[in-house]
Amino acid sequence: MSKISDETGYHNSDYRLPAGSEHCSKLKPVVEAATALDRVKAVVDVLYSPGGCPWDGKQTNESLLKNLLEETYEYIDAVETHDRDNMREELGDVLLQSVFQARVCESDAEDPFDIDEVADRLVNKLITRHPHVFAADDVADSSDADGNGGEAASQFESPEAVLALWEKMKQQEKHRKSVLEGISRAQGALPRAAKVVSRISKSPNADELFAAFGPIGTFVVLITVARPCGSRRVGLSFLSRGK
Repeated sequence: MSKISDETGYHNSDYRLPAGSEHCSKLKPVVEAATALDRVKAVVDVLYSPGGCPWDGKQTNESLLKNLLEETYEYIDAVETHDRDNMREELGDVLLQSVFQARVCESDAEDPFDIDEVADRLVNKLITRHPHVFAADDVADSSDADGNGGEAASQFESPEAVLALWEKMKQQEKHRKSVLEGISRAQGALPRAAKVVSRISKSPNADELFAAFGPIGTFVVLITVARPCGSRRVGLSFLSRGK
């Protein structure tokens, strides 16, 4: 039993099929799945495969983007309104979009991959970007022996230090030539501007880069001020007054 299930009180063995569906042969992979996430994968596979749902079977990575965006916003609303029950449902919908996207990718003729490859790639990224947590045991032991282990670990005790390390590791992996490289063009204008500000503020030449904004410097300052407030709506409501 996992630590998480101990804390929430929910156990994998608690699952039961919805009433009336117990004798559906198509659900055999769902019943036999070892974990809850495997059940999600199994039911999505049935829906997307031939003989499944006509709508699901016609979806593409592109056609599902609208759903992914909508479900993400709905989860954000649930979090911001502190609706725990709705968070359960909306987070499930976000999970569905990830699994569904990966199932579509699995059928690609030129470059197929599945959710397991996606998950393993994520695990490797989390490990390599947290060297202060996942250092080799022999390295940690030798550091403790010579008295330097505590000092090395203390460098990453603050969230700011850890974030700086994450960005450093990311920069090494991506080989980016510019602080603005890699910012998604699919974002709306306001979140994209916020991302630009975030990237620039982490640069050693931040003051010079901000000065280069010239006439739109006021807008940059607005984003900079709005971001620490912890609300997307601060900047949006402020901007709406000027319309």
